[in-house]
Amino acid sequence: MNCAAATIAQTPVTKRLEAEVGRLATTPRTTISIVGEAGSGKQAWARRLHAESARQGAPFVVLEPGEVLTERVIERAQGGSLYLREARRLGAGDQERLMALLTQGSAEDPRILAGSRAALEDAAGAGALREDLEYRLNVLALEVPPLRERLGELGALAVHLIGRLAPRLGLAPVGLEPGAEALLASHDWPGNLHELAWRLEGGLLGRLQKGTQEPLSALELNIGISNTPNIGSLDDIEVSLDALEERAVKRALEQSGGNRSLAARQLGIHRTTLYHKMRRFGLR
Repeated sequence: MNCAAATIAQTPVTKRLEAEVGRLATTPRTTISIVGEAGSGKQAWARRLHAESARQGAPFVVLEPGEVLTERVIERAQGGSLYLREARRLGAGDQERLMALLTQGSAEDPRILAGSRAALEDAAGAGALREDLEYRLNVLALEVPPLRERLGELGALAVHLIGRLAPRLGLAPVGLEPGAEALLASHDWPGNLHELAWRLEGGLLGRLQKGTQEPLSALELNIGISNTPNIGSLDDIEVSLDALEERAVKRALEQSGGNRSLAARQLGIHRTTLYHKMRRFGLR
């Protein structure tokens, strides 16, 4: 998920990350690996690093997994930053072109920010990434903490996301009931910010026919509880997360006029992920 919410810093772990980003932003063209779980906000922190650097006036270009690293992509990022969303999945040809860029390029070539769900040295050890390229990409490293290590920020993160999600659904932004905020902090968030956004959007979708402006309740968030029996059980939930997800996908496709790339951007997911979800829900 690409949103400023990922860089809200209200806990010691994220404040340290914020300070580290400020320090790394001052280095001129040195490559940086940005490691963190899926949905932890790596791309948002990469954008912030770019925005705080001397390259802020130049383009920030994202190479999606499966895209080819062409000369045109490199030219688009000239003078700015090129973010590799999943560096471990670069093909052999892309790795060769990237290695040439890093060894023979000029100061005007883009700075490479290499996103990865796991340490790049693990990919090199498994033979998925050239060792010499891993050395080049791993000069400096930034580790993005998962959401379960940022529980003190959940309230602010949720309010920020609701402010972005609600207008897309034709709703006014709302807050969270105290019980809902406590519920968020009881969950371990395996899906990180992606899961938080889906939970919040699910709660908002359930309000489309109700017209209420009350804060979101714990029940509306549809999170299974193991240690908070007073909140409610899954039997109390009227709509499953899968059903809510299907409705969100359908709505995005309708709003985009069937444009899948636009629908994927509205949902904050990659186009390939949208295709998988469409097949899963029997959508065309």
